[in-house]
Amino acid sequence: MRGRRREQAVGDLVSAALKGLGVPPTRVGAPLEQAFERAVDPAWRGQVRLERLQAGVLDVGVTSAALKDELTQFHGARLLAVLREAVPSVPLTRVRFLAAGPKATS
Repeated sequence: MRGRRREQAVGDLVSAALKGLGVPPTRVGAPLEQAFERAVDPAWRGQVRLERLQAGVLDVGVTSAALKDELTQFHGARLLAVLREAVPSVPLTRVRFLAAGPKATS
């Protein structure tokens, strides 16, 4: 179909716009990293890692497409709630799971 556009999440559009304006992503800080370590299932260790925080969106790299889909569909909302409660000083609006290389260490 010609002229058909792919739908995009607002968070993706905002992140792209901020990047275009020269606003750098924020490095994930130690408190958020520690909360993430406590929140993730031990079975995911070595398969997920925190990538960056930008405009309230926490990017999490995932080494497996199947795990990425599982996290997105079944665990994302819970993980977001746990992280918001554990680190209220970090304004999180969304957790986004992205394809990552095989070197995830969290």
